[in-house]
Amino acid sequence: MQTSVEKLDELYKNTEELYKSLKEIRMLLDNVNDKSLSMKSISDRMKKSNDLYKTFINKLNK
Repeated sequence: MQTSVEKLDELYKNTEELYKSLKEIRMLLDNVNDKSLSMKSISDRMKKSNDLYKTFINKLNK
């Protein structure tokens, strides 16, 4: 059985991971409107951000 401190520590680590995922999604999507990016690059960024978002949602639902 986990102690309260262990639960809080786990929650903190999960929150930190979620924050990093959101930050990475934002960085990926910030420059999507940059006209110098190729369609493939934009597509890759969108796919990666979508994957990160799904992971983010799955972690929230745990």
